[in-house]
Amino acid sequence: MARILAVHGTFAQWEIDPGSAVAGPPPPQWWQSNSAFAEDMHALVASDLGPIEIEALEWSSENSERDRRRAATNLYKRVLELEAAEQPYCIVGHSHGGSIISTMLLRAARAGNNLPHMRRWISVGTPFLEMQREKFLFSRLPLLLKAAYVASLMLFMMFVTATVADIVRGDYFWTDRTSLIWFLLSFGLTALPAVIFSLAQRWQQGRQLFAYRPKLRRRAAEMFADRWLALTHEDDEVVTGLTTLSRVDLDFFQKNFAVAGLTFGAVFILPLAYLFLLTSPTTMRGISAFLQAQVYDVAAYERDEPDFREFRREIRKRKRTLETARERMNNPLNNNDQRSQGQTDVELAQRDLRTARRKFRSARKNYDQTVARAQERFPELPANARALSFKEKFLLRPDGSPCRNRVLCGGGRDVGINARLLFHLVTDEISRLVLDDAEAAPTWQAVLSYAIPIVLVPILFMLLAVILVKLAQLLASLLSRIASRQLDRLTWAQVKRTALGNDTEGEVATGAARSPAWINATPPRLPTDIAEQVTDYSNEVTTKSLAKFRNALSELTFADRSGADQNAVLKFFTWRELVHAAYFEVPLFRKLIASAVAREAGFSPTPTFTADPDYQRLGDMLSSLDGTEKNTDYQMREMQAELVARTNVEASAADQREAIAPL
Repeated sequence: MARILAVHGTFAQWEIDPGSAVAGPPPPQWWQSNSAFAEDMHALVASDLGPIEIEALEWSSENSERDRRRAATNLYKRVLELEAAEQPYCIVGHSHGGSIISTMLLRAARAGNNLPHMRRWISVGTPFLEMQREKFLFSRLPLLLKAAYVASLMLFMMFVTATVADIVRGDYFWTDRTSLIWFLLSFGLTALPAVIFSLAQRWQQGRQLFAYRPKLRRRAAEMFADRWLALTHEDDEVVTGLTTLSRVDLDFFQKNFAVAGLTFGAVFILPLAYLFLLTSPTTMRGISAFLQAQVYDVAAYERDEPDFREFRREIRKRKRTLETARERMNNPLNNNDQRSQGQTDVELAQRDLRTARRKFRSARKNYDQTVARAQERFPELPANARALSFKEKFLLRPDGSPCRNRVLCGGGRDVGINARLLFHLVTDEISRLVLDDAEAAPTWQAVLSYAIPIVLVPILFMLLAVILVKLAQLLASLLSRIASRQLDRLTWAQVKRTALGNDTEGEVATGAARSPAWINATPPRLPTDIAEQVTDYSNEVTTKSLAKFRNALSELTFADRSGADQNAVLKFFTWRELVHAAYFEVPLFRKLIASAVAREAGFSPTPTFTADPDYQRLGDMLSSLDGTEKNTDYQMREMQAELVARTNVEASAADQREAIAPL
């Protein structure tokens, strides 16, 4: 069974008011089963596999690119079913229905499926949208992901700010090799969350916005361009209007309101809050005082500070001695001891190794004893160390003297110290939540304590940013309902976005064209004979509508001013006053589509159609349209393949008869 799939366009679901210029009930629309188009297709087109079927793909018909892409997905699913059943079919799309077919074909090209049973696809009065991706990744992200992206950069931003402040103060990070390594490691780890987030979003958007791949577009053109038939009237209002829209620039506003515009600022709440803290002396002094009294309890440890400092110096000294002894033990031949007379190299190495081991054991014993005495003297050794470290960083001057009033150095006005305090707060304190004794920890645990904030802080910032944006969205929704009554119109850019149905994220509709973006060709206009009949029909309907409108001016004069004025006017029109909506009302145009379908493999014209005087003339018209000759070649290849298959079957049957004859 062969099929014709009909895809209607935008606003096709609108019903005509019974009181309009067309008397009686609303006529069926072209894509419906009882329409004149369906009747003509049944009367003029036959199938080698039985009667043809007219099948409509119904969708919301809203002027929405999202809805059109959902419709393209549904159409592709139906096409795959027909391909699996090996049924020949043609697809006819009117207005944005042609765009739906184009998007569906891109999906098929992406899957590498050339849809061999699709004989032809026909677009009628289709303005194919010209879309562009936003240039930057940030612009292509939806609102919540924008907030998450900014949050992923917060830790890196804090690190850079603190580093710049240190450099300005003269605290250079390249004083030694170890400091430089830790700086580079910090730089990479703090930037890692943003890098991973960016790469993940680029991969995801590469899957969603696949239609922009040049290779895919070339593949789609190779697969489907030669089966395309474009039928567009030269005076089609929608196609002409949308194709010239990109060249029009009017200075006016349209009444509308976008919640996204109000909530966009919420994406930057965290960076703004950070900058506020940096430049707020009162707040920074309060944070310092809270940490000094409630977190580190600096005052409680100050009375034991001299002893603690002495123990800390001794521990560090013992640790250096221990490391030196370990190095000498691991490299005995590098020692500078004098060689005794008659000693060989082996004897010298053995002697140095024994000496090094003895010194290492002694150093290890001294180090352990010192640590034990320190822990006995200071049971809360890690807390003492953290309190002293905080005091040295933020409460003492470089010469060791306390800052003024024993509060935060700089009094909260030094941006560099403020930046280091905030960075210290979100790194050291987060580490403390997981590791209680990071100060006296082994090397691997110290590295872990440094890596923990790299993981936890961005997650916490992301969660906080999403919550703030959600709250901002609720507030913006309320403000939108109130402020929308006061706004006149949006900017001209918003008008174009609305007219083109551009409601997708990360893309901008710049205009429309008469051919899909993946076909590098401009199709010819509708043949003159048919175009004139479409124009005449549209003019005739317009005359009837205007006459009825003129006779009802008194009714419009006394129409209710509460909002019914527009409906009072619209009910006198059928929308077929537009050329764009009049194509399928013209019999010769319907015959043109029937002729295009009937000449494809799997379809054929009915005897009634071949006897029609217009049949040959329509064939000549099709020959003048781009791609028809290519489609004829395609048809010939299909017919030749079918003939070969039938010949093989007949030959096989003859062989079987010859084999059975002797029996």
